[in-house]
Amino acid sequence: MPNSTINPIISVIVCSYNREKYIVDAIESLINQTLEKEKYEILIIDNNSKDNTAQLCFQLLEKYSDKYNLFYFLETQQGLSYARNRGIQEAKGELICYIDDDAIAEPDFLEKILNFFEENDQVGGVGGKIIPKYVDGEPNWMNPFMEGLVSKVDYGNAVFKFNGTKYPIGCNMTYKKSDLVGIGMFDPDLGRKGDTTDGGEEKDIFFKIYHLGRDIYYLPSASVQHVIEQPRLNYDYIKKISIGIGKSERLRKKKEGAIQEFMNFIKLILKFGAASFIALFYLLTLKPAKAKAIMVFRLDVFRGYFSV
Repeated sequence: MPNSTINPIISVIVCSYNREKYIVDAIESLINQTLEKEKYEILIIDNNSKDNTAQLCFQLLEKYSDKYNLFYFLETQQGLSYARNRGIQEAKGELICYIDDDAIAEPDFLEKILNFFEENDQVGGVGGKIIPKYVDGEPNWMNPFMEGLVSKVDYGNAVFKFNGTKYPIGCNMTYKKSDLVGIGMFDPDLGRKGDTTDGGEEKDIFFKIYHLGRDIYYLPSASVQHVIEQPRLNYDYIKKISIGIGKSERLRKKKEGAIQEFMNFIKLILKFGAASFIALFYLLTLKPAKAKAIMVFRLDVFRGYFSV
């Protein structure tokens, strides 16, 4: 249960699975915030890590928990949605902020988020910038239409309201706890489970809160860096993600009924057509790697969609 001796406004939830290489940097970036420490808490939700993630988290607790609101929980039900829901259940704050276990928050990250909510009473959620931090450099096949595969979110420096064509990504998203609880929290049928690369839960949660009539904003000043290692850029990994996107979208739309499922299929067809024109443009401008990448991506999404 939530710690009753503290009264933070923001609960930062870091769901982790086998991230011993980056979890310390992620947590310490949250420790070193400009926001007053009594206004936020950090909840680490370990989703059955098999590496040294737990041991490193215990070291962080020993180092910081007497000065900061830092807590660790083990969630034994495998799945990112289960871990995110556990964070909601344990959270004391009225705002729930998610950041990935391989992300680095800018020092004023939480201060920017809290200020925006306090200055705009009707805000239901925000999503900020996510800037990839490529360990071995950006691959030559990367293009603006595939940046979602590395969770990049950079729509410029102006605040605007999300409308569904864009929405907050799990590496940097904040919602009100009352709304998350009210819609039933994250759907355990969606999202990653262990080493799988399924998704869809972030889009699902956005639309459920959006349909409550809440205003959800892009807040560029609330920024994080997201570490991208070379293995996440290999074809086999990208293929798994792409198939997972198609599979998750089919599962999500099935729950909305046959009409929505059919409309979503039409959208997939249109996106494939658009991807073909974009690939042709890249070929004509002598960028074959980008052309190949976008077509393979779209084909793998189709494979995932029809695998369900």
